[in-house]
Parts: sequence; structure tokens; C-alpha cells
Amino acid sequence: MKRALVTGAGKRLGRAMAIELARQGHDVAVHYASSATDAEEVADAIRTMGRKAITLQANLLDETQVTPLVGRAAEALGGPITTLINNASIFEHDTLDSVTRESWDRHMESNLRAPFVLTQAMAREVPDPVVDETG
Repeated sequence: MKRALVTGAGKRLGRAMAIELARQGHDVAVHYASSATDAEEVADAIRTMGRKAITLQANLLDETQVTPLVGRAAEALGGPITTLINNASIFEHDTLDSVTRESWDRHMESNLRAPFVLTQAMAREVPDPVVDETG
């Protein structure tokens, strides 16, 4: 069974990727931060294709919400996640003159730290590879 978690899947590219993964036979966990209605529309579209879809809210700026996300997706979809799409990001305009420590940290948490933490979580769930001992 193929199961995917797509972050930021309520809108734009995340939406398109979640729907395409469903077309390719994946059940999909549709992550969103604040666009619950959009995420539910994506999940409904996936369900009409005969695939399982759930929505999961998490603030990717809060690592206590990021850390359990892969496990929550796996539990809701009924098995390990086989595909992770780290799509979510924040779009806050900064310049060299306007950037602050706070805006820097928000960008790094959303666009770098959260994908790293999710990748670590997924790696922990991947089964050990089968070694072919015949040569």
C-alpha cells in the first residue's frame, strides 16, 4: 500500500501533488497550517478517486507539532508513510534591511527545520532493507 504525507497540501503546488499522488494510487495525508477548508476540499477530491485521504493540521513553526506528524499520518492512513513531500513553506518578504532575527527564525523553522525533522521521523519508520545473501 502506498501512503503519502504532503505538507502544505491545501493550496497551489501541494494541492496538485496530493491529487496526483492519489491518481498514482497513494492514500494521502493532506497537511495544512491554517487552510482547513482548502485541505478538506483536496481530501474530498482524493476520496472521489477511491483513495483514502485525511487532513492533518500542524503548525510547522512549532517543533512539538512537527515531530509527531509522520506518525499521526501513518496511524490515520493505516500503515507506514511511503512518500513524504516537504512542500509547505512560508512566504514572508524580507530584504537585507528589513530581515529580523524573528523573521529569519520563522523562515528557517518552516523551510528548513520542519522538513528535516519530518525526514528524520520518516527514516525512523522505514523498514530495514532486505539483504540478498545469494551474492
